[in-house]
Formats: sequence, structure tokens, C-alpha cells
Amino acid sequence: MFKLYKPQKKLIKNVRFVAKDNNHILVGSPTGSGKSVIMSHMIAKDLKKGCRVLVLAPYRKLVFQLEQTFAPHQPHVIMGSIDRGNKLSGLVLSSAQTMNLRLKKSSKYFEGFDSIYIDEAHIGCEFPPKTNTMFSRLYEKYWDNDRTKWYGFTATPLTAQGYRLGGWDITIYRKQTKELIQKGYLADYRYFAPVELDLSGLSTRGGDFANDDVEEVTNTASAVKSVRKIWKKYAKNKKKCLIFASSITHAELLCKAIGNGSTVIHSNIKESIQESILEDYKISKYGTLINVGMLTTGFDDPTVEMLILARPTKSVRLYMQIAGRVLRKYNDKIAYIYDMCSVHATCGLPDTLRDFNRVKKDKLKSDKDVIELNTTCEICNQVSANNEYRKTRVTKAKFIITTWVCPKCDEVCREVREDLTVVKKMEELQRVKDAPKLSFKERKQFVAELVSEFTNAKSSWSHFIVQIINTTGRTPLLEQEIAKDVTNQTKWKNIMKLYEASNNE
Repeated sequence: MFKLYKPQKKLIKNVRFVAKDNNHILVGSPTGSGKSVIMSHMIAKDLKKGCRVLVLAPYRKLVFQLEQTFAPHQPHVIMGSIDRGNKLSGLVLSSAQTMNLRLKKSSKYFEGFDSIYIDEAHIGCEFPPKTNTMFSRLYEKYWDNDRTKWYGFTATPLTAQGYRLGGWDITIYRKQTKELIQKGYLADYRYFAPVELDLSGLSTRGGDFANDDVEEVTNTASAVKSVRKIWKKYAKNKKKCLIFASSITHAELLCKAIGNGSTVIHSNIKESIQESILEDYKISKYGTLINVGMLTTGFDDPTVEMLILARPTKSVRLYMQIAGRVLRKYNDKIAYIYDMCSVHATCGLPDTLRDFNRVKKDKLKSDKDVIELNTTCEICNQVSANNEYRKTRVTKAKFIITTWVCPKCDEVCREVREDLTVVKKMEELQRVKDAPKLSFKERKQFVAELVSEFTNAKSSWSHFIVQIINTTGRTPLLEQEIAKDVTNQTKWKNIMKLYEASNNE
């Protein structure tokens, strides 16, 4: 059995602790962090306790990959017409579709499981499922069974819209990409955005850009030419490269533009030929493989050095899966990502820290918030998080000069001059804006205290009192400036009205 490294051990410990009080647990871990190895160790413990375990994968090829990883457990594999392995084993390995068809024929299939593990759980594992979908029968049989623990494993435990998958109790995502890169478990990367693409006119369906609109911006001669230019300059006979295209037509256009040295793989190609293409690519040194949504999950080749993102997406889930293809550790490899569609503007960077436990009632960050997470260097075109830029502010006689130094090329990539008088005015406005606001009850109490304390105040000071309350609250200045000889309660009510009006502006 594979040896666990420290973050994997801690993740398993965390999952087991949470499982004491929860039956439906999403387990997240970045692509390349060894999710199948983690599953294998957890399954070994379950089998040792005498538990029966069911493991499901969404695709045929993933079932066979897991069969190899779980070989020490002697799994019973049920896949389509295939029924092999140790039928007395406590471990049953199948695809979600096969399991669903077997349950449809007879509810006696897949009986008595204590643990259900789902690989790539972001595919179809939102509960409760729709009627007659691949998990509906298993859901009816086991979801509310207190005896059965459900574990969903994925690098992206999110819906396309960025929320936690429905129905699950909690997501455990102990170590994110950033920390695993820092500790050397994943490859470090360089992120470039040589082209800024205007996506404002694209419509959205199901949490991502509509396919028809995407093709309109990616299948143009200029867009194809820009991809070819980057490939020719940085990948040709230099690096092993993966290109993600938006459609089959787009992939064919890219392949034609690049010419020799590139291969296309998509769903219209026979499965046997697909396998041959992947085998040839894995043993190649400088190969380039153009794919259409086929290599986002289940494709593991740590020798891939370069990724060209030639299709736009606003789905963080899809983006993370794509970026993960090039972040697997291999010797001292540095991964190179070329974003040709401004994806970083809506999805952040591959190692942006994320909240995987957001649910629909929580407010997601706006596009503007996400955009502010990172900036493209105007010198080297590399994208870095804003907090990584070295920012310097120098005050001159009439200006404040702010410069940003790129953390990648160490050059001043941006300089802004601001008029000093304008800056001071803006800072004062911001100070007033950020002043803590009192609730209506607090305002009423505060004014009542003023009435009792300054019974002889002049009505002409009303606007001044309101301004002071709004900006600084109770101050000695207020006590010094309020004059005497007002006892009329109506005038203090007018102060309240002024205060409320100013607070609502």
C-alpha cells in the first residue's frame, strides 16, 4: 500500500473525527494530492473492522484506474457486463450508471453497505437527486440510513455556481493548493495572461458561459492565431503541452493552425483510438494534445509542463479541474499556464484560497471582488495575487506617487500619480463613510441624553450636532460647542429627523 504523507494523514484524521456526528461528508483535496491513496487507506480501515464498502466512479476508465489502486483489497468489480475479482470481498467497485441499472432490475443488488465512497463526487452528486438519475435509487436506499456513511471525494466539491454540493453535511478541505505548493507536494507555477478578452457580451447558462457565445469569441482567426503564437514561442520542441478548446470545431481549427506536433482528442473519436492517443501522448517528450472537455478529470500525467487555456469559463469548479492537470509534482518541474481568455478575472488563480462550505443562502463574492484578487503585470504578462506585489507610496510636494513591483520579474510594472489635495479630501470622505453608524434605538437614546444634559442648547446648532454625531459620535467638542437656553423638545425631534435624513443619504 502507498505510504501517506503528513497532510494526507491529517486529512484522514479530520474526516474520521467529523464522521462521528455526520453521515454525509464531502472530502476535498487538490488534483495531484493523492485522493485515491487517501480513499485506499480509509477503505483498508473499514474492511479491517468488518465493514462492507461500496466505491463508485462516474466513468468506466476511472473504475479500472481505481481497480489498480485498490488491488491490495481484492475488490469485486461490477462494470457493465464485467463481473470479476473476489466476490467474497467486502469491497465492491462499480460505476454509478452500472449500479443504478442493477438496482433498477432488483433492489437486492448492493445490499448491506456500511460505507459508500464516491470518486469525482462533483459529477452528479447533488442530493436529493432528480428522479431516475444515476444516484436516485442508491439515495432512496441508503441516504437516510444511519448505519451508512457517505464520503464524496473530489478536488472541486462545488456546484457550477460555486456553492457546496446540495445535501452534504459538510466539506472537509484541509490543505488547499497554495499550501501544498509551498510545502513541495504540488508543482509551483507561472501564470501568464498575454491576451485580454472581452467577455461582457457572453450569456450564461447553468453557471457558465453559453457554448454558442463562447464559440463566437474563440473560433475567430485572431483568437486562433494568438494561441498558435504562444504555442510556437514557448511549447514547440520545448515543453509538453495541453490545450483546452471550447468545442470540437475550435479544437480542429487549433490543430490545423499548429500543424505537426499536435493531436486532437474529443468525444467523436472511438474509445480505442482515444486510448491510443493518450498512450502516445504520455510517452512523448514535447507532444501537444488539444482536448474538448475530456481531460478535466481522471487524466494523470505529471510530465505535462504547459497548459494553454483557450476557452473561457466562469465556473470555478471547471477552472480548478483544468489547472490541476499541470500542477502534479514531477522532479523540479515549474508549470506554465497561459490564459488566453481572461479566466483569472472571474475565477482567480489556481492557488486562490476558497470557501468550500458556502451554501445558496450565503452571499457569493461579486465579479468585482474576484477581479481585485489578482493583477496582470504590464511588463511580463504574468498574473499574481495583488498582495504579492510590492507597493510603495512616496509623498512629494504636490503628488503622491504609488508604484507596484511585480513579484515575478521584479520590475516596476505600474505607476500612479495622485494630486495630494484630492487624496486628502478622499481620505476625509472615507473616514466619515467608515465611521460606525448607530442603530435607531442607539440614536434615540443618544439624543435623549443630550436633551437632559444640554437643556439650554440653541436650535441653530442642530445641524452641527447632527454632523458631529454622524462622523465622530460623542466628543468633548460637542459638549464645548452646544450653547445654552433651549428646552423645547420639538427642536430636539428636529435634530433626530436631520440625523436620520443625513444617515440615509
